[in-house]
Amino acid sequence: MTPPFVLRVWASFVVVVPALCVAAEQSEDDAREAPSPPMSVLVSVERTGDAGITGTNSATSSTEFAITAKWLVLVFDADYRDMGWSRRSLVAPAGLSGSTEWGSLTRIAPGIQYYHDFGNRWAVWGKFSAIAGFEDDFSLRSVTWNPQFVALRTLKDGTVLYCGAGSLYHRASKTYFPIVGVAWNTDARTAFSAVLAFPEAYARYRFNERVALRADYEWDTRCFELAGDNAGAPDGYLRIRDHYPAINVEYTPARKATVTAGVRWLGGRDVTLYDRDARMVSAHDVEAAWAFSLSLLLGS
Repeated sequence: MTPPFVLRVWASFVVVVPALCVAAEQSEDDAREAPSPPMSVLVSVERTGDAGITGTNSATSSTEFAITAKWLVLVFDADYRDMGWSRRSLVAPAGLSGSTEWGSLTRIAPGIQYYHDFGNRWAVWGKFSAIAGFEDDFSLRSVTWNPQFVALRTLKDGTVLYCGAGSLYHRASKTYFPIVGVAWNTDARTAFSAVLAFPEAYARYRFNERVALRADYEWDTRCFELAGDNAGAPDGYLRIRDHYPAINVEYTPARKATVTAGVRWLGGRDVTLYDRDARMVSAHDVEAAWAFSLSLLLGS
């Protein structure tokens, strides 16, 4: 992980690490005492293989480091994607020089979320995040506003139905999406559980309390402000869209610690460049690639 990213998130680590230690070190005997406030920290690394960008001779790979921390109603996400280019040939507009391909990409996303149970099998959940995505320096032009709202209905057998909507509102790209799904048996310590939904879904089979196999699907859209020396879109924007299935193996050595290793198939990606006035410069599909990930979840 490079020093700039460490500096950007260090203050947040100072806040979340003490809470992480409290959550991770509770023993089984603590379960009989009054529960502590819900908190969790997820750290992960993912390596994506080389993939060509259609319409060009460029090919890229990446290594991404990420952290997600949750405590009560507070949520914090950050990730750093180190890009590797095996070929560089995106063509810059006439009269411009410099690096057209983007370098490392950083996202920092503080947010709040709230869940309320009305007590009659109806509940609501809402979340609001400000996602700053940038190649070089942060500014308000980097921010994607991300509100989400969901209504939930719990059936007599414990199955949860939910429906809502969300948006990713950025100066260069405005995306509105449904949030719909059904959750079944999600608290199970063994056997099968699933959340069949959009934009994220999973199905898990627990062989026992320690080992599980999980299949995932996720849809994702990210926007970044580009650096001033990017010849393709100086001070412009980059949008990356993808959706991917994944297979993961989970190992839970302790009650509040889970290690996950997995593989993803990135087969539906595209990238779009916009100029500083949010006008589209070019759009390209990205060839399919495999990605391998490793993560550690600590806390509730």
